[in-house]
Amino acid sequence: MKTFIRFIGYPSPQLWLVRVRKEFQPLMKSILNSTLFEEKPLFISSFAKLFFVAGKKSNNPDLLIKRIQAQKAADYVRRLVFCQGRREFLSSHDMMDMGLKCPDPIGYAINLNPFSRLDSLFICGFLPEAVHISQYMLTLSKPDRLMYLKMVARDISLMFSNNVLHKDLHLKNILLMPSDPANIYWIDNDLRKTSRREIMQRKDAMLRRLMFNIPFCSDKEINFFIEELFSSLNAE
Repeated sequence: MKTFIRFIGYPSPQLWLVRVRKEFQPLMKSILNSTLFEEKPLFISSFAKLFFVAGKKSNNPDLLIKRIQAQKAADYVRRLVFCQGRREFLSSHDMMDMGLKCPDPIGYAINLNPFSRLDSLFICGFLPEAVHISQYMLTLSKPDRLMYLKMVARDISLMFSNNVLHKDLHLKNILLMPSDPANIYWIDNDLRKTSRREIMQRKDAMLRRLMFNIPFCSDKEINFFIEELFSSLNAE
């Protein structure tokens, strides 16, 4: 990882401490400026904006830069130590070490202005044509839906077996590319340590959150998903 400082004058003067893989440093230095953040984002939420960056200048792949805003007082306090952008970067690497897939984590940046609501950046590879898995499953037959439900349950069970929990666990944080239907990709990755006991205590709440995005599935399919999801824990 290479580190450099970048001044950005938008929307107000900001100083960013950027950490990216060495091969991406020239590209990041060339595009991380006010012009990038004046462009129309690909996606806007209450706490983040996603910007697309074409990587042709240095023969790197296309990137996404996620600009994250502070949401609560704790974000301001821990910004320089463990900001959201850094947590997503490290969590993505942890998930890949477990054998899960996510957009290629390339780096992150910390906003050094402690009073700014802009918290951090997360920089990752861009997945072309990616859609939420729940959106894609709408078009599938029952056997194919069961296959993807099993893939999702497998990935979550793998997290459980490693005593970690995705802090924003729902199907809109899982992407799929129709051109690569054999793989699913996790996003908004922020892991925390957990235990079998906590998982079982929070089982109903987790299921409600997961089931919210698959109302098109039958009761039989949902029961299949639940059985697959907790089979490894019930076997212990």
